[in-house]
Amino acid sequence: MVPRTGSRPRCIISRGVPVDSRVVDCCVSKNLALFARFAMQQNYRQRNHDIVQLCHAGASPGALARQFRITENRVHEILSREARDHEAAQRAERLARAFRVADDLDWTWPVEDLLDALALPTPTRRALEFHWAGKAVPTNRVSLRELMNLVVAPTSEGLEYLVIPALEVRGVGGFGFRALLNGIQRLNLGGVCREEWLKRFDLEAHSWRIRGGEDYYWSMPNPMRRAKAPQ
Repeated sequence: MVPRTGSRPRCIISRGVPVDSRVVDCCVSKNLALFARFAMQQNYRQRNHDIVQLCHAGASPGALARQFRITENRVHEILSREARDHEAAQRAERLARAFRVADDLDWTWPVEDLLDALALPTPTRRALEFHWAGKAVPTNRVSLRELMNLVVAPTSEGLEYLVIPALEVRGVGGFGFRALLNGIQRLNLGGVCREEWLKRFDLEAHSWRIRGGEDYYWSMPNPMRRAKAPQ
């Protein structure tokens, strides 16, 4: 079809439905902007890693600032952040070791220690802090069983849904749920705690669908469940 004079050309993107080319241009521009932002973040991470490595090798902050064309104050900020991250990782490992030694599902730990050990992203950590504060947790302590119950609730035999109460917590969502799974995996729990976690989180042996709490009406198919072909 020949476009009318003075009008923008139209294009076909699916099923023969004409779409104004300005819509396509907008989508392409957004995708290019997201790609450029991602590439820039990757470059910054690599730059910061190089700065830390060179500093450990003996380079001075002034020399690094000239080499990477940034201010010396920015170099100090990068080094300070790396030191804080290293200290946080060491603390998380010490706490995880304490959890493994105790191997007690019902022993309560300070919420701050539990969150530090999980090494969660800041938004997820803040969401859980507000959640447990609103629940008036006694003496601000939480057990590993309570944490597991929040991430994956115990599943009754024959229940159609795998219940994930964490999805009901404001500010957690799918991103925070995956962060919680990764955090518990990093704890490398042993003995009784590990057995309890694997028992309730055997996705292939549990439900066909996933939802939040008991009053959470939205659900989705369980991507880990595999239908077994009849023998």
